Amino acid sequence: MSKPSIRTVARDTESMTSDERLRNQQMKDQGAPPVDYKGVYCHPQASVAPHYIPRPNEINHIHPEGASMCMGTDNLGPRSHGFGGSGETRSARIDLVVGRNGNNSSPQQYVDPDPFRDAARIYISQKTNCDQNFGIVEGKVGCPKATSAVVVKADSVRLIGRSGIKIVTGQGRKGETNALGGEPAKSGIDLIALNSDGTDAEGNPLLQPLVKGINISLALEELAFQISSVINSVAAFSAYQLAWNAAVASHNHISPAFAAPTTPSPLLPVAAQQNAKELAGKLMPDLVVARVNNATYVGNYLIDSAPFYILSAFNNTN
Repeated sequence: MSKPSIRTVARDTESMTSDERLRNQQMKDQGAPPVDYKGVYCHPQASVAPHYIPRPNEINHIHPEGASMCMGTDNLGPRSHGFGGSGETRSARIDLVVGRNGNNSSPQQYVDPDPFRDAARIYISQKTNCDQNFGIVEGKVGCPKATSAVVVKADSVRLIGRSGIKIVTGQGRKGETNALGGEPAKSGIDLIALNSDGTDAEGNPLLQPLVKGINISLALEELAFQISSVINSVAAFSAYQLAWNAAVASHNHISPAFAAPTTPSPLLPVAAQQNAKELAGKLMPDLVVARVNNATYVGNYLIDSAPFYILSAFNNTN
């Protein structure tokens, strides 16, 4: 890849110290611009970041380019916002922000925290209303109030685990409480695309339980077995019916005189008895078993109290 074209900037090297001249020459050798060339190669430049309005109880670390770490109490709006704004205790927060006010920022602005305009944020709070503050739909998990929370928001968020990633809900050990000393809610995981949990055109909920892979595999295997059993029963019935049809089609009567009553076919009653025997002795019991198996199948896989219910009781997605 070719190096970027660098505009030559006049510089009085005679006024440089020996260390500055050495550094300047090293940067020239690398194709880097001189130190006067603002912004390029991570040199300081004029900032377009707005001024953050600090809260009286905060400790702030702010970089001129617009990165900041604010430590204080729960607040994501005007100074009256949140549990920090209402003066509640146990509401400590760390707010890591870059790009306040997004692409509309300017050095003439004085801004509050804004979770909808700021470019990217990691928000950690001891007590907050996280879903309400960030405009997140209720889903199945709901919108908890006054709980500790960590929220990560940006245009793109990536979690990378070289040895795997776990998303876990629940207690780490028996008796563990939530941040306020209460019993943690027993909630699952909602995977919500486009922040939407309404209904479709048919009135069906968009957010639906995830399918359990092993259970659905067992259910499909059992379903395939039952379908195979029904096919075998239908095939057996067809064979019996074909034999009966053949007997009916080929039977004849011997008439002793024209228009006189005839005797019954000697072969047809035998065929009828054999057909009835096959239907009653083999096919009907098979169909009874199929009906029982079908009811058992529903009870095992398709109701929410089933031991191998194919849907997750806690985890949902749209």
